[in-house]
Amino acid sequence: MRPADYIGKSHSYIRTKENEAGRKNPFLLIDERATTDCAVWYVGNFATENELEDDGTGYAAPSTDALHEVLVKASMVAWMHVDTERFVPPAEQLLHSVFKKYNAPGQEWPEIAGAEEEAQAEKDEELCISFHARSGSCVPEPGDYEERVDEMVNKMGVPTSQVVRRLKPEIAAKHGVMSEWTPISPSVSEYKCDDGTVKKFPPGSIWLDVVFDLKFDWPEYTWPEGSL
Repeated sequence: MRPADYIGKSHSYIRTKENEAGRKNPFLLIDERATTDCAVWYVGNFATENELEDDGTGYAAPSTDALHEVLVKASMVAWMHVDTERFVPPAEQLLHSVFKKYNAPGQEWPEIAGAEEEAQAEKDEELCISFHARSGSCVPEPGDYEERVDEMVNKMGVPTSQVVRRLKPEIAAKHGVMSEWTPISPSVSEYKCDDGTVKKFPPGSIWLDVVFDLKFDWPEYTWPEGSL
């Protein structure tokens, strides 16, 4: 089916059609809550027969028509998906979403998953970085990075030293990454690109882990022609 065929349809209808097409992974649905709450629906699958067994506590699904779905803050979708795959909270909320006692007294779930975490992240810069920062790697050439020797004590309690390197602050600022010291920076002489071409680097070039600066004024992304 085309995406346009899903407009105005129920979440259960869309889940059914996706299953029929062999696409049984979780998906996101965007409705007016994206505008009012900056949140989207994270849709799992229907309840299974095993989830219908009720021992009288209400922790069971009413039928196999019940759909596992949770409204989640758009900025926390990756957090929801990763934790769902690892089956730790907030996966528990997604699991409980089909139960008769989904929001029983003392067992209330937040209306929007990730809302509390997002609010805390906005108040705490370190937490914000831990949730939203994206790490990557780069290959600085000689002159683009600096190094120093750090004294430390190894796991055996023996004093030792190690060389640490980082992008020069002005180079990091120009490219939207943070200049941080890192102890692991292997040398590199060439890199094979996705298109098969090989880029050569001068002697002294290194692999260096970096963290993107969230406050960097990135240029607006231009979508390719034909994008939906």
